[in-house]
Amino acid sequence: MCTRVRASVRFSVPFCGKPRFRTRGRADSVRRALGRVSALARRPAVGVTGRGWGVLVTAAVLLGGGIALGTVQLIAGAVLLVLVLIIATVVAAWPLGTIVVERILPTRIVSLEDIVRIRTRITGPAALRVASGSWKDVTGEGVSPIEDSAYLPATIVRLPDGRRELHGGVTVRALARGVHALGPLEVTLTDPLGVVRRRHLVGEADSLTVLPRPAAHVPLGGVTGQSLEGEAGRSSRRGESGLEDPIPRAYRPGDSIRRVNWRASARHGELMVRQEEASPSPAVFVILDTEAAHWPGPVLGQAEPHFEWAVSLAATAVLDAAERGWQPVLCESGTALTSRVTEAGRALTEPALLALARVQPQAGAAPLSALFTRLGSRDSVIAVLGTITPSAAAELAALATRIDSATALCVDEPAADVLAILENAGWTCRPVPLPDSVPTVFPGLEFPQ
Repeated sequence: MCTRVRASVRFSVPFCGKPRFRTRGRADSVRRALGRVSALARRPAVGVTGRGWGVLVTAAVLLGGGIALGTVQLIAGAVLLVLVLIIATVVAAWPLGTIVVERILPTRIVSLEDIVRIRTRITGPAALRVASGSWKDVTGEGVSPIEDSAYLPATIVRLPDGRRELHGGVTVRALARGVHALGPLEVTLTDPLGVVRRRHLVGEADSLTVLPRPAAHVPLGGVTGQSLEGEAGRSSRRGESGLEDPIPRAYRPGDSIRRVNWRASARHGELMVRQEEASPSPAVFVILDTEAAHWPGPVLGQAEPHFEWAVSLAATAVLDAAERGWQPVLCESGTALTSRVTEAGRALTEPALLALARVQPQAGAAPLSALFTRLGSRDSVIAVLGTITPSAAAELAALATRIDSATALCVDEPAADVLAILENAGWTCRPVPLPDSVPTVFPGLEFPQ
C-alpha cells in the first residue's frame, strides 16, 4: 500500500534573508516526475532473478530427461522446482503493507552544482520488509545521486514504544537548473529463496529547486542617467537641490532646520520644508528573450547551452541591479514575472531567481508591446537576446522610445541590419558570447567597487 510522502524540513539554510519564497513542485516538476514514474511503470513489476532462470532451466532439463528416459523421479523433480517457483512468485507478489516515507532536506532551494544530503525515514508495519530488500529514491535527470557516498547507510532504529523505523540517506548533486523531482521511493524485494523479485513504487515525489548560477559581472555600460546612480545617488541629489524635491509644505514647530527648502521659502514668502515622501525609485526591467525561434537547440524543452548562458546573465543583471539600489523587474519576453518588491528599503531578488529556475524557451512568447503600460520614462531596460529577427528588433526599438536607457546583451552576434535598428533607436549593444567552458566561468557575482 502506498501512502503519501510527508515532506518536511527539519532545519533550513537562510537564502538571501528570510526563507519566504519556497517551491512545492510546480507543473513542470510534476510532469517530469510523472514521466519518470511512467517509465518505471513500463518495467515489469515482477521479474525472475538469475537464480530463478537457473531453476527454470534445471526444471526443463529434468522434465525433458524424465520424459526421454521414462524416469518418474526426474519428472517429479521438475514439477517440484516449478512449484517452488510458483510459491516464490506468490510470496514476492504479496502486498507490501503500510509504509510512510518522510524526507528531510536541509533546504529545498539550491544553486547549480550544489551537493544536498537527503535523509529518509521509513515507518510503518512494512518497514522491516523494506529493510530486507533494496530501496532508493527515483530522481529526475537534473539531480544525480553521488555514487559510493557514505552518508547515512541504512539502519534499523528501535523506538521506545517498541516500533522500528528504517533510516537512511543519499547525497545528490544538482546538475541542471529547474525544479526536479525527488521520489517516489523504489523498493525491490525478493522471496526468501531469491528466485523472484518485485518492484514497488512507494509514496509521492518531492521537489528540489535548482537556481541558476550567476555569471561574471554583466557590462551595464548602456544604463546611464538617473538609473545608473541608483537610489543612493538620487537621495544625495535630492538633498543638494530643492528643485528635485517633492512639493514642499509649510514649516511646523519641531521640524529640523536642515529640511528647510530655501528656494520654495523665497517663492512662497514663508518658511517651507521638504516633504518626507520620496519620489518613486525607477525600475530596471530585465527582459529575457524566451522566443523558441531565437534559441535553436537540439530538442525543445532540453537544456540548450546558449539559453542557459542567457539565464545566467539575466540572474546576474537582477542581482547587480538590486545591489546598486534599483528595483529589478524580471520579464519573460513581454510577460512580467515579478514586480517591484522591496523589504527594509532593499529590492528582493528571490522571486526573480525562482522564476529563472523554471523559465524555458517557448513558441509564441508574449510581444514586448505588452510591457508598454508598465514602463516609465525614468525606467531602464536590460534585454538578454538570442538570435533575433528584424521584426523583433523593431519591437525593441519601439520600446526604447519610452524609457530612460536600454542595454542589449547579445548572446549571439546580431546581424548587421538588426544591429543597425537597435543602435539607431538608442540601444547600447554588448556582445556576451557563450564561453568555451561554461562551468568554469561561473565564479560568482562580482560587484564593482
